[in-house]
Amino acid sequence: MISNKQHIQALKNYIDDPTATDELRLDVIQWMWDNRSKISTPGTQDDKFQNELTTFVRLTVRRER
Repeated sequence: MISNKQHIQALKNYIDDPTATDELRLDVIQWMWDNRSKISTPGTQDDKFQNELTTFVRLTVRRER
């Protein structure tokens, strides 16, 4: 999976969600801060970044059924 603006926006939406788990929210915020240069420069994103992004998106995006 290659990240795109939708994935980053999904994480931002999770941070803004008042029902989000505080501990996971802090983990997402910290990860985004630590990777802010990779987020803004897609050419620098490596496999580790992609795996971490995939994990956070899967943990935070609510699936409607």
